[in-house]
Amino acid sequence: MGTFDFTPAPTQKPQRIIAHVSGGPATGKTYLALTGKPPIYYINLDRGTEGVVEQFAQNKEIYISNPIIRPESTQGEYYTMWNEFVQLWRELCAKEEGTIVLDTMTVITDLAKNAHFGKTVQIPPNQAYQWQEPLRDLVRSTHDSKMNAVIIQRRGEVFGSVPDANGNKPTDVRGLNTMGYEAQLSIVTYRNDEATDPSERFYAHIEKCRHNMGLMGKVIPDPALGLLSLDLNQLTSVVHG
Repeated sequence: MGTFDFTPAPTQKPQRIIAHVSGGPATGKTYLALTGKPPIYYINLDRGTEGVVEQFAQNKEIYISNPIIRPESTQGEYYTMWNEFVQLWRELCAKEEGTIVLDTMTVITDLAKNAHFGKTVQIPPNQAYQWQEPLRDLVRSTHDSKMNAVIIQRRGEVFGSVPDANGNKPTDVRGLNTMGYEAQLSIVTYRNDEATDPSERFYAHIEKCRHNMGLMGKVIPDPALGLLSLDLNQLTSVVHG
């Protein structure tokens, strides 16, 4: 088969989710990811599962990888770790069911940069594709898989931005900044410390939903949508109708 050969268009959409979940610290990103379909394969680069995963692991099949990427590594060592990650990702995509969780894309972005350029302070814009395209390719490979995927990414304040009327500054993702295009579903998580009802403390905004455009812009939980909590299984059912 050639690169640009035509094949019949699919008549049914895959019943799985490729979700990009971003948010500030302690906003429920890990919790949301762990509500996915088991078995869950959790790549725990950010070491943020403690205190959360235990409550799920009692009733759900969860496997955790705790890789250590040392900051003093050489470029050759980074490149070896990068290849190990690529192999792991492809092996997980070949599985028949479950959910892959990458926590976080922010850390893997740094690994990709260091593997291809070493600890370079500034990568020339015309060479950025050398680390960006391999990352995008990995995400695209998930589209050909039966697995669900949750790709977590940190958010931080936009440098030099002006606070709004409530004193909040705009935020953006840290790491590869095109995940909103690569994933089917993009969600931003938040925490409201002033909420008197514990069920209202954590919430999320659906920025994009390719499979159900009517969900874009919605804030969840939303009982009217059948989403009673931040639950990825519930959300998958609603997305696919």
